[in-house]
Parts: sequence; C-alpha cells; structure tokens
Amino acid sequence: MILSFHGLRIELYTPDAPVMEAWAHLFSGWPETADTSLRKPDIRLELHWRENLPPLPDAPLLFTDQDSEKATPAILTAYAQPNGRVALHFHEAGLVSAPLTAPSHGETQTAAGVITPASLANGRFEDITFTTLAPMLRRRGYFLLHAFGVTKNGRAALLVGASGSGKTTSGLSLVLNGWELLSNDVVALQARPEGIFALPVPDMVSLRPFTFHLLPELARRLGISPTAEPISIPAGALTNGSWAEPALVTAVYFPTLNNEATGAAIPLSRAVCLARLMEQSIDQWDTAVLSDHMNALQTLSRQAIPYTLHLAKDVAHLPLLIQT
Repeated sequence: MILSFHGLRIELYTPDAPVMEAWAHLFSGWPETADTSLRKPDIRLELHWRENLPPLPDAPLLFTDQDSEKATPAILTAYAQPNGRVALHFHEAGLVSAPLTAPSHGETQTAAGVITPASLANGRFEDITFTTLAPMLRRRGYFLLHAFGVTKNGRAALLVGASGSGKTTSGLSLVLNGWELLSNDVVALQARPEGIFALPVPDMVSLRPFTFHLLPELARRLGISPTAEPISIPAGALTNGSWAEPALVTAVYFPTLNNEATGAAIPLSRAVCLARLMEQSIDQWDTAVLSDHMNALQTLSRQAIPYTLHLAKDVAHLPLLIQT
C-alpha cells in the first residue's frame, strides 16, 4: 500500500493479512498515490504479525512512561540502537525499530518490527503506526499533534487533549454544524512562511454510546442506529470522504469537563499553551529534532489564541464558543 501524504510517498508493507486489514481500516480515508512513476517511497513501514514479541533489546534505555508510583506497566519504552536508530516497545503489543537520522537525498527511510494481537485493542494499532512514522515525518518538517482539527473560512482551530478530555465530542459537534474536518485525533503541523499550518490526517474515530446521546444528529448523519458498545469508523464517513485544505492555525482550545449547565471558553496564557502542546506532541526520546519541534510549537503558541474550553451538558451551545 502506497499512501500520498502532502507530497510524500509512504509505503506500508506486510506479508500478513491481519496487519493489512488493520491498515486498510485505519487509512481508509487517505488518498492512495496517483503517481505512476517509479519514484521510490520516501518512508517505508514494515510490520509482521506474531503471537508474541521477540526479546527486548539489551540496550540503553532512552525513555519510559512508566509511573514509578503505580504498578501498571509502561505503555511505551524506547531503547537506543546502533546506527542512529531507536527500538520502540509498546507493552505486549509491538516492538519496532525506527531511524532517528536525517534522510540523505533520495533515501527511503525504513522502520520495521513486529506486532501482536494485543495491538488491535483500545486504539493501540493506530498509536503504534503513527508513533513509528512520527520521527521520519519530523525530519521532513511535519510534526504530529494529538488534536481534533477543524477549519472554517480557511482558518483552523485545534482541540488539544488526551483521550477522555472531551475533544472528540466537541469536535464532532463542530463538524455537525458545518465546520470542515482536518482530523479526529492526529493533526500534522507544518511551518510555512505565513506561520504554522494544520494539515489533514485522515484517521479513525471511536464513537461511544454517550456521544450518540449528546449528539443525536450524529446517528442520523451516519445513517446508523446508536449502539450499546463503542464503534470505530473512518472519520471521513462524517464528511462523505472530504477533508479540509491545510489552514493557518488561529485558535487552540484545551477541553476540560465540568458539571456546569453551560460551557465557556476562557483565555489561557501562551506559556501554559506551549507547555500543554508539548505534552501532546513531544516524543522525549527523539532529541535530535527537539529544537525544530519546539520552534514549531513556540510559533504556534504565539500566532494562535489559546483557550481553556470548559465543557458542559449544553453541547448544542458549544459551536458558539469556538472562534477562528
């Protein structure tokens, strides 16, 4: 499978049907390249399906998200490898080697590894795929941010936050009210002469029963009946497969849930905005491009107006709070 990503050619390779099926589902909204030339891919990701992971590398530890005060295992651990590579261990779900070096002219950078059936639970396959692609994208000037992205009148607003923050429900309410969709979960940032632009990254959206309860128009838009269990669909199903054009980011919102009757957008300091953007964007183990990544986030914090978005039960009122 060869994907087109804003001028880049990304090859996804696997000999194993479960991986290909998962990629076909994850990237169902992405344009496959129309380039019929023999130009090599810029980026290649190769994954193999195994019941169990191979032994972890005997190598220096670069990073772990293990909380020393909790017994739960780390979700991600990174180990240094020879020749400027990193081994990314996704607990019980994947072990992938990726390059942390700048590409030479015409080089196809390749990441390769193994995933297990555990990768298909709780959105982990998407995390493995994008976390592995991210260092290769960063070295070409694309920085991934965990955010719901929408545009209106050619300008972008980002809803930034971790899972459970309410950003998906907030973003869906905007799409249902005529905003154009950039992404449900991962937005690509790119520095251009005019500033930081948000680029569409087609992905999946997980819909919970409570989301259908808050947004009754959602089921009608999708032509489905609300379910008692969460479902995952291509985000493009909300927009008949259309995606917004890249747009200058002019507003950033950080959703937070509360029990008030009505919501509010409260101005936020740019310093706090930068810190929160770092939490949802920076891979601490990729130090070589940390300066470039920080520069992009600093520029974004200066150019966009930041807000804390207090979410309330009155979801219908929400689109009135969002400005670009």
